[in-house]
Amino acid sequence: MKLTKDYYLFQAGSFLLTIGGRCNQLAVAWWALEKTGSAALFAALIAYAGFSEIIAKPIFGWLGDQLSRRNIVIICNIVSAFSSAALLMMAVLDYFSAPLVGLLLIIFSIATGVRDPIHSSILPMLVEKNQITDAFRLKSIISSVSLL
Repeated sequence: MKLTKDYYLFQAGSFLLTIGGRCNQLAVAWWALEKTGSAALFAALIAYAGFSEIIAKPIFGWLGDQLSRRNIVIICNIVSAFSSAALLMMAVLDYFSAPLVGLLLIIFSIATGVRDPIHSSILPMLVEKNQITDAFRLKSIISSVSLL
């Protein structure tokens, strides 16, 4: 079944955001490992990022019901972009501060945790009612591939 162009564009953007987010988290953790030589810090950064993203979903899940979903997604993307840009600047300037890197990674992960559930709630608005099942099926496949 053919879904709408808006749906495919939205899913492509979500896929790229997810891949970019995971690459960002891994790159930062590898950077920490390179700078400190500490496998424990590497693992801690990955754990903090993962925990922050997971816990943000139930804590901030209500935002999509109370506020404009579009605005939340935009704000989360801006927060993610600023966090990533700050981490990039730190890397370019060869400035490493574990607490600051951890904080920026946590901020990035919270934005991702807030944004991801809202993506699911937007999908029914992008397709016809008889296509919702197919839209969620394709979303699940794309999400699995991007997380892999």
